[in-house]
Amino acid sequence: MEHCRRKKIKVNRDKLHYKVPEVSYMGHRLTPQGMEPDPNKISEPLRQLLKKNVPYVWSDAHEKSFNVVKELVTRAPILRYYDPRIDVVLQCDASQYGLGAALIQDGKPVAYASRAMTSTEKNYVQIEKELLAIVFATQRFDQYIYGLSAVEVHTDHKPLEAILRKSINDSANRRIQRMLLRLQRYNLCVKYVPGRELWIADTLSCQLPCPRVKPGAFAIKLAEHELAIDLAVTAECLQEYQTTSSQDSELQAVVVAIRSGDWSMPAVAEYTPVKLELSTDGVLVFKGARLVVPRTLRSRVLQQLHAAHMGIEATRRRARESVFWPGLNGHIKDMVSRCSTCAAVQPSQAREPMLSHEVPVVPWTKVGMDFFEWNRQKYLVITDYTSNWFEVKELKSTSASSLVRECRVQFARHGVPLQIVAYSGTQFLSRTFHKFAEELNFEVVTSSPYHHQSNGKAENAVHTIKKLLSKSQMSNTDPLLAILEWRNTPSEATGTSPTQKLFGRRC
Repeated sequence: MEHCRRKKIKVNRDKLHYKVPEVSYMGHRLTPQGMEPDPNKISEPLRQLLKKNVPYVWSDAHEKSFNVVKELVTRAPILRYYDPRIDVVLQCDASQYGLGAALIQDGKPVAYASRAMTSTEKNYVQIEKELLAIVFATQRFDQYIYGLSAVEVHTDHKPLEAILRKSINDSANRRIQRMLLRLQRYNLCVKYVPGRELWIADTLSCQLPCPRVKPGAFAIKLAEHELAIDLAVTAECLQEYQTTSSQDSELQAVVVAIRSGDWSMPAVAEYTPVKLELSTDGVLVFKGARLVVPRTLRSRVLQQLHAAHMGIEATRRRARESVFWPGLNGHIKDMVSRCSTCAAVQPSQAREPMLSHEVPVVPWTKVGMDFFEWNRQKYLVITDYTSNWFEVKELKSTSASSLVRECRVQFARHGVPLQIVAYSGTQFLSRTFHKFAEELNFEVVTSSPYHHQSNGKAENAVHTIKKLLSKSQMSNTDPLLAILEWRNTPSEATGTSPTQKLFGRRC
């Protein structure tokens, strides 16, 4: 303006644009990042062909304009420098075969990234692919976003908003849980953005770099090993499921439907309601982290689920931990209802609940103990107040010395508790047991005489064990297998099993 004043140049206020971020000048755009070709000028000859009543004649000018536009599209635009003081936005998207991501500040790109999916990743359901795109973006741009108080993530898959707000444990899909764990080191805020506005990441997910090298034998073996760990089965059992699934025409039709996206085949009609939750490794089919069982193995799986002769709801909770097929809940109900062993051993009417003991946070810090007799044999039961895990041991004698000897074995396995709750029997009141308590530094709390209900945790464990032993005897099955199944059955109140609470895994 000073220069105009010295040269006595007058400007029209209505036509003056003052302090604008960019300006067009002689076919170019002048921006803070530098000078760029004006795309409107370059594409002008092509846009003339789109007007009404204009004959479509392709000339040398059109060919030149078309080639220049292609060059601009394939050439990386100007990137801005990263500024740690400015908020960061991650654009993430997944196509059928690739992942794309862009790091954005003030609406301008700082960096781009894309890669092709592996053959295993291509079998993921769409929600897993979209979450994988976020994991890929955070790992690629880790040096920019790690330690930031907030990083806004834009995705065109709306369900991810809710998934990343919930606890990891709220997701039943083991694969999603693993990916969420990898995102825990970042402070992410996921925001849904329509796909038409996510054009950078969308383009990158389709414009892929060179194909990835096919995984070698070691990578394939590692993937199979991880799959066996997730399913908590032996390699031999996994091989049996793979062989049977490959021969099951219905499951193979589901595999084709997952990969093609075409669910119009009659053979997959039962799976259509849960199609968004299904994934495949090419042979096996999964609903989340649960294995879809082939038809020929379903009867055997039902027998395994009901090995402990638990009720309908408990058996269903056990099934929801690992397996799935259409109509599974109904099949469990029919099987339990027809079970003669369960019908013969019906639970008695429950009493009014009493005030509960304080339940510690750490497992095996407070345990209950009790003796019981079944089938003319004496047993000791030790149950954990936190996890409900119990140990049961057949004893030749219920003397104080036998009690101390078995406690040493169990404490060597699980650790010494801080407190033991037991009924007021002579064994627990004896000098031998109290000397043992002083030696290992734990507290002994005994129940009131003639009121064993105050030792309700151990009493309840005794009731459960007797029921398992009776049902196993009637059905001529292994009682240890029944105890194993009970330990792996999720609680109705917490949704987790005693094994998971005590050991953090299934067994």
